[in-house]
Amino acid sequence: MVILGVDVSQRRISLGHKQIEDNPWDRFGDQYRVGTEVEGKIVRIIEKGVIVELPLGVDGFVPVSQLSTTQVKNIPDKFKVGDPLPLKVVEFDKDTKKIVLSAVEFLKGKESKIVEDYVAEHRLAPSTIGDSATITGTAPSGDTSIPTEN
Repeated sequence: MVILGVDVSQRRISLGHKQIEDNPWDRFGDQYRVGTEVEGKIVRIIEKGVIVELPLGVDGFVPVSQLSTTQVKNIPDKFKVGDPLPLKVVEFDKDTKKIVLSAVEFLKGKESKIVEDYVAEHRLAPSTIGDSATITGTAPSGDTSIPTEN
């Protein structure tokens, strides 16, 4: 315990125990660098995404746009509390104690079996390379007629 303050007129002493513990966010900074792959377990579903519990007992946020390359209109239809998610750290801010993660970034470049299993497990609409990449340019023949949605 650490004495935080003494109020003689009120006859009170303020004590604290957190002040003697190391700041766990110092450790998290090493463990959850941007680009780190990690598995999280969904602990709460909110309107803008899901909150996941990561190893070491810290929570992270996965925005709805980072759950799938296709639109997820109603998160609880596709994701449940307790579901494990493969994720990649896309933002870490020790000062604001914020970790933002992405399943989409985790899945980029993975074997098709891993992507297919994720899509099937969460009953997501299948996606194509066009869902996660913007294709621009000219074909060798000069044809630029890449189909686009209007």
